[in-house]
Amino acid sequence: MTNTTSSLIAATDGIEHLLERSLLSQVALNPRKAILTERVAERAMAIAGELGLPKVNKIRLELAALLHRVGEAHLPEDLRDKAYIEMTTAEMKVYGRYPLMSALHVNEQHPEIMDIVLKHREYVT
Repeated sequence: MTNTTSSLIAATDGIEHLLERSLLSQVALNPRKAILTERVAERAMAIAGELGLPKVNKIRLELAALLHRVGEAHLPEDLRDKAYIEMTTAEMKVYGRYPLMSALHVNEQHPEIMDIVLKHREYVT
């Protein structure tokens, strides 16, 4: 088995479970957010292609893009559906924690994917 094959297997180990979580999160989101998530994944893959990233990194990036909103399911419904620009400072702070919740769904079994999700723009420490 080559190093590339081993890396791909490691990157995709448990992938079915992660994708199931992603699909469940899409159901919990409104249709607009589901479309935005798909766009994030498409753009991430386009950029990865332009950069010539290795296949294993592309797989991780695509999974992270599809999973980055999973944590929104733990937010109050009225906050999930509210436009970011219309949020109060307090609401923005709560909303900004969803990438952390998303990363917790990915868990430590996939640290590279978890790290990408944590770097999502709304995450504030």
